[in-house]
Amino acid sequence: MQMSVAQFGNGVNAAMFAVPDQLANLPPLSPAALKLLNLSSESDVELKRYVQIIEADPLLTAEVLQLANSPLFGFATNVHVLGHAITLIGPERIKTLAVTAAMKAYTGGGRSPAMRVSWKHSLACALLCREIAPFFKLSEDRCYTVGLMHDIGRLGLIKSFSQKYDQILAPEYVHSDEVIRVESTMLGIDHCQAGFWLTRTWGFPAGFSEVSARHHDKMSETNSELLQAVQVGCRLADCLGFAVVKWNQGLSCEEILSHVPRLPVEAPQWSREALREKITEKIQSTAGY
Repeated sequence: MQMSVAQFGNGVNAAMFAVPDQLANLPPLSPAALKLLNLSSESDVELKRYVQIIEADPLLTAEVLQLANSPLFGFATNVHVLGHAITLIGPERIKTLAVTAAMKAYTGGGRSPAMRVSWKHSLACALLCREIAPFFKLSEDRCYTVGLMHDIGRLGLIKSFSQKYDQILAPEYVHSDEVIRVESTMLGIDHCQAGFWLTRTWGFPAGFSEVSARHHDKMSETNSELLQAVQVGCRLADCLGFAVVKWNQGLSCEEILSHVPRLPVEAPQWSREALREKITEKIQSTAGY
């Protein structure tokens, strides 16, 4: 077993936890996707650098172009050349496409039921984060990407312990703390710790590790705007029917959205039905779900 140190929550003492070999030996996400995440969005980074990074991975290139032409992102013009796609779409949106493609490949197309529901939850969270990002004065693309990766620890645990994780998902739960305790008991590590370790080990940019570790913390205005947005996106995904775990109770969508500053909760587009229809349509556009 490998050992790592993580600190969770506000003012909580650092806690030592063991990283199982199965998780430690997982291959990372596409190296190209990781390079893009860490590539500066400043204007002095030439577009050809984005092309070089993505084209180094032919499968990722194909997936990026497929997603760029799907209803998931709703671009009006079809693109068939990567350089044209980057020029048309912009580097930040290309990052979201590449990370989405890399995550889709990482889940193996959602072959197992646990992986399928986890991927749908992650994608729903990302799409919802994009919707609420402006109210937190955040970049829509950055919020989407971090939302997509918030449960990377759970995805890693499912890949590492597929049969055991099916058992974890079998019962109904009341609170996320219960799930975390069961994960720790059965696997020796919970998905928040796993996400913290994976994002740190794989070299994700700042911000990803905090969100991976703390997305189940109590929602509070003292949290960073990025963490708040992902906490809302995660809980709202559950409320709309994209939960990984079976919940026998939970917050209403209205209660969750009340944590978004200046959001007009009473507006028709923020109703449970309207949001669920919108997110479902975008998830289905990724194919296979």
